[in-house]
Amino acid sequence: FTHGNDCDNLSYELIESNYDSFDPAYTTSICSGDGCNAPAGKDFGHTLELASRDEPYEYILRLTNDFGDQTDTEISISISAEPNDNPTAEATCIDANGDSVSCNGLNLQLDRDGALGGAIDIPLSSEESSAGGEGEEDDAINPVFSLSKVCTNINGEDECQFASDDVSVGNMLSSNVLTATFADHNNGNCKRYYGELCVTDNYYDATDEDSEGKDCQEWMITVYPDANVYPVANAGSGYDTTVPHDGDPVDQGVEVTLSGSATDGDIDPDDNTNESLTYAWIVESDTVSNTEDYIVTLTAGVHEFTFTVADSYGASDDQSIYVTIGEEENALPSA
Repeated sequence: FTHGNDCDNLSYELIESNYDSFDPAYTTSICSGDGCNAPAGKDFGHTLELASRDEPYEYILRLTNDFGDQTDTEISISISAEPNDNPTAEATCIDANGDSVSCNGLNLQLDRDGALGGAIDIPLSSEESSAGGEGEEDDAINPVFSLSKVCTNINGEDECQFASDDVSVGNMLSSNVLTATFADHNNGNCKRYYGELCVTDNYYDATDEDSEGKDCQEWMITVYPDANVYPVANAGSGYDTTVPHDGDPVDQGVEVTLSGSATDGDIDPDDNTNESLTYAWIVESDTVSNTEDYIVTLTAGVHEFTFTVADSYGASDDQSIYVTIGEEENALPSA
């Protein structure tokens, strides 16, 4: 600014024109005292603390001398937010081959050990997540994994448990490790685990739902119980026989041996699968024997027997046979 009288005292006010007064009047003496030789022009400044916002700051700079003469200058200042690229969330897991892959769409299976049920720990990593664009590679990011639900596929339909309703679901994920557990073979049905990875940087404002500085990725991991081939039961073939004529009308029974067997594609004598088979002969819902061979004495009539085999995983098969016993034959004596 310039002024005509070198020794005038000047003051200035900075007024935010689109709001109320922004700053109180600030007075500075440019030149004072008799005979001063200050030049007719002088620089001065005032520091403002301004935050970024959508609208520009509009000010009036008002200069006033000792005689009340004033000059106004309009000032417009635009402050844009500091540039920041959002981080990128990428959840990674280790697949069955030991390779690092995306967790989303990952399929895993429990190791076969011949035991009913089991569990597998699945570490979740955010190492492939990135902080932002060029120049922001070293920005700090904060990853958070969460599990929302686990679903069991039964006959093509999912039955789900939600973390919001069942605290045990949320406990399946701890310290970025997902634990998939099977109490039994689950009839061979898989379980699907649904979750999310969210990463935030230092520019994220949790109180602002529209805040930048955050990215989330949903993931779904499918886990199958260990593979199992169902056993196949063979009860043998049914047969007909007759109570033999032994001259004893009281003795109307005949001894019958039932021989069952089973095959199971998982049992290999050269492979330590630790799997075993159990057997049962059943008559009218009652178990009458737990061995492959069953010896029983039958009287005349039609008898049904069911041979059942089950493996270590609870998978089973059965087959029924019929044994027909004819009455003891006896010829009439001749007089």
